[in-house]
Amino acid sequence: MKFKYFIIIALLALTSCTNVKKEPTKVVAHRGFWNDLCTENTISSLYNANKIGCHAAEFDVRLTKDKQLVVVHDNVIQGHQINASTLSDIKKITFEDGESIPTLEEYLDQAKDMNINLILELKETSSFQNNTYAVQSIQKIINERELIDKVSFISFSTSTCKLFLKYFPTSKIYYLCSASDPDKIISPEMALSIGLAGIDYQDKILIDNPNLIKECHDLGLEVNVWTVNEEEYIQHFINEGVDFITTDHPDLVMELTKK
Repeated sequence: MKFKYFIIIALLALTSCTNVKKEPTKVVAHRGFWNDLCTENTISSLYNANKIGCHAAEFDVRLTKDKQLVVVHDNVIQGHQINASTLSDIKKITFEDGESIPTLEEYLDQAKDMNINLILELKETSSFQNNTYAVQSIQKIINERELIDKVSFISFSTSTCKLFLKYFPTSKIYYLCSASDPDKIISPEMALSIGLAGIDYQDKILIDNPNLIKECHDLGLEVNVWTVNEEEYIQHFINEGVDFITTDHPDLVMELTKK
């Protein structure tokens, strides 16, 4: 009986150890570190995120009318529709801090000499053909700069995730899940079957379904949560053991992860 009791305790201890996260939650600067400092998705926001030691800077990429890749989130900036404008027109846009919209080449040229990792989100284009062209162009630009080991990819589209898997077979690809689009939330099992490294959940999804974190980890998938800015929720997700927190306040998250 004592031997049986010992075995049960040992198994419980082993199970407990396997559920403990070995690494602290990593900090991802959402569109760089720009809050009250500079414009998002600019070279300055990338520099700021690297300066404070963030694990990664997340940034958005769009395709212009003349099929150039630029780093910008919104499709309309100062009256210019990005996908209907040429690069020369977009380069005329200047933000209040004097920054302009960088091309992907310009952004990566700065990043290659930094310690920070990069998380690239490709915004959907008007067609699958344009999406394919964009991913192929991203591959060429990254390979030319030998940055393949520093870049991961995220998308709200499973088809775009599959394109990234095709052209970046050694990179980590994550699917973005939004609470506002519940029909497109995928299960951890589906993410695994596609070949993804993990799932990138909007915070509300994980607040309502905290079991998803363990379900992903049990399958060997990583969990990122976005965009978490309030200290209460930041601490909650650190305690829950998510792998990454994407935030507009990376300085605050870094402070909390060190406690």
